[in-house]
Amino acid sequence: VNPSNNDKHRLQTRYMKVINDNETKDDPSGQDNQSQTYYTEYQYQKEFESIQLNWTSGILNEYVDAEAELFNGKNYRLNNAIFTQLDKKLAERVSLSLGARYERFSLNTSESYVIDGDTINSFVAAKPVFRAGINYQLAKGTFLRSSWGQGYRFPSIAELFIETEVASGIYVFQNPNLKPEEGWSSEVAIKQVFMFGKWK
Repeated sequence: VNPSNNDKHRLQTRYMKVINDNETKDDPSGQDNQSQTYYTEYQYQKEFESIQLNWTSGILNEYVDAEAELFNGKNYRLNNAIFTQLDKKLAERVSLSLGARYERFSLNTSESYVIDGDTINSFVAAKPVFRAGINYQLAKGTFLRSSWGQGYRFPSIAELFIETEVASGIYVFQNPNLKPEEGWSSEVAIKQVFMFGKWK
């Protein structure tokens, strides 16, 4: 944080290792799996007081290394994103928010799959998404807000490649033909603050 020019820097990192050993009483179930996740996100924020504008931008990187009998071998997934958002106070009671994000997913597998007639072992998908919101202060402690935003999601390794017998005669099959999901959501809402003594 640099208070002299209203700059803020934030770095978040995470490492997670998961080991699932589902073999019990010497009865191999074929459902063992393990994965490692490496996550890093950097965010920069700048406040322009003279024009009542906040600017936030950043980058994200997530790498997943998974190995499982369930997933038919080793799989590697990489998710990269870059994002930016502007928050602007338009008037005494009105503020506006505009944002954009570019998502990119890539996946490599140790096994090859036939998809649309091609034998492949890597998948790549990318898409920009946008969002907007407006907030209006109707009265002290009363706010009217509306927002709209897009979403984008790449199938997980489990959704694409899991193959196992859940119970006797009940099977889950892999589906490497799954496509990314995209959609949007919107809202119109009223936010009301209530005071009870010193409680808000």
